[in-house]
Amino acid sequence: MEKLLIPILLGNLLWGDCTPQQEQKAINIWKKSIHYENNPKRKINLLLKANSTCPLEVVSVDLNIISAQLDEGTENALSQEALKRLNTQNSSLSNIAQKHIDNNAKKINKLLGMKFDNTLKSLETIGGNYKADLNFAQGSYILQENYLLNDVLNKIDEIISRHKNALFVFEGGASSEGNATENDKLAMNRAEALKKRVPLKYKKHIELFSNGERQLVCEGDFLPEKNLQGEYQCITKEDRVKSRRVSIRRER
Repeated sequence: MEKLLIPILLGNLLWGDCTPQQEQKAINIWKKSIHYENNPKRKINLLLKANSTCPLEVVSVDLNIISAQLDEGTENALSQEALKRLNTQNSSLSNIAQKHIDNNAKKINKLLGMKFDNTLKSLETIGGNYKADLNFAQGSYILQENYLLNDVLNKIDEIISRHKNALFVFEGGASSEGNATENDKLAMNRAEALKKRVPLKYKKHIELFSNGERQLVCEGDFLPEKNLQGEYQCITKEDRVKSRRVSIRRER
């Protein structure tokens, strides 16, 4: 493959101020880039164009992954610690299609010599993002009692008991039904409902975050779009059941 020069952005994630128009333009260019997985040169050109329009974390992550892949095994290759940090950034991005995050995690874990999976075992990995979601009924934040819930709680208990500085983030999500502001509160309540089930001695190892309706599960893995009323909607069909969820990722 032809060698391509890519700026290393991993250690420089402080963005300049962008206007809303510049930010949206950069996002649109980035969205176009994700369709060029098999054309790295075209993908890189689009990412660099997006970055020059408005520096965004998602663009930086994508550029650094490509750089790590191209430089693998050379003196310019990213260190193991840099790759792990990149994986954590990747898992914490908001309003990004989950398939894109998972694909990036697979690439990073491959560079780290680890196999990516979406089982409870993934929580052993820093940056691991467990997506076998705990789902909720519409408008509800009552956890459904089942084997999955018990397995999740047992796994978190097991990891924290072995790793005293472990930190997990519970991310609540909501479907597009209802008001965006109310959905933010509902999603946070869902994350809080799961935290309440964690033993008291481990609660300090849990942080909460609300994605509201910003990470809808859209058919075809499309990103949700924000309309003029500030609401997020899928341009394709939404899987509303899967959008009402709590996901878990490990920060450290």
